[in-house]
Amino acid sequence: MLNIFSQCTSLSSITIPENVSFIGEQVFNGCSKLFSIKVEEGNRRYDSRSNCNAIIETATNSILAGCNGTTIPNDVTSIGAYSFYSCWGLSSIDIPNSVTSIGTYSFWGCSGLTSITIGKSVTSIGSNAFQNCSNLSSVTFHCTSIKNWFSHSEVKDVVLGDEVISIDDYAFNECKNITSITIPNSVTSIGQYSFARCDGLTSVTIGKGVTSIGRCAFDYCNGLTSIHCKSEIPPTIENGWGAFEGNVFSSATLYVPQGTIDAYRSAYGWNNFQNIVEE
Repeated sequence: MLNIFSQCTSLSSITIPENVSFIGEQVFNGCSKLFSIKVEEGNRRYDSRSNCNAIIETATNSILAGCNGTTIPNDVTSIGAYSFYSCWGLSSIDIPNSVTSIGTYSFWGCSGLTSITIGKSVTSIGSNAFQNCSNLSSVTFHCTSIKNWFSHSEVKDVVLGDEVISIDDYAFNECKNITSITIPNSVTSIGQYSFARCDGLTSVTIGKGVTSIGRCAFDYCNGLTSIHCKSEIPPTIENGWGAFEGNVFSSATLYVPQGTIDAYRSAYGWNNFQNIVEE
């Protein structure tokens, strides 16, 4: 079974017989009204456990094809390439803690997708996995490390769970719709260019666990008006480059813990702020 159902825009449900032994990628590409998928019991290769409305490759616990009505079971370990490609009616998806990888183009073109929750075990997301998700506005992260999975995206609301330890290079580079970000105390490092050119960013809260910030992490975030740094020891900023762009030093207020203003005034990368206030 290759992509014989591709572009069947009137298809709303399908049952995969028990004798089907091969299903290719993008088999339901463009089936914009598909809401129900079921694999008959007895199929030796595929299943649709827990009424998930998806095709799961049983041996690998990987989702091969999903639809608008899919709920990802808690024992699935990977989401295959192109599995939700152009599922225009999919509005939200929760990726459980059991999932470790999300394949290339897996949610490409899901224009109705508005929110995603990413479980704590995800370590890799393939290229273009969320490309052309034009209405994606909210992403919640529970994984330990955030890589550059959503750079240049339309995402607006980013929620970082307490499981997050590091924000890698270019993680949210040029995410122009983000207006504020709170980095939890669990995070220890912020990578270079991680929030660079986030034009809409006005407020940043940096948790007290952050010890290092990479070069140009907030470069060209000219809309910043407030930066709340919770660490009593100023986080190290890569020497010679800085983390913030020049205009911000006069237009934004840096808020620091009580009794630490002198430390920030003498620390590289922080001492350029003209307005430093203890809180």
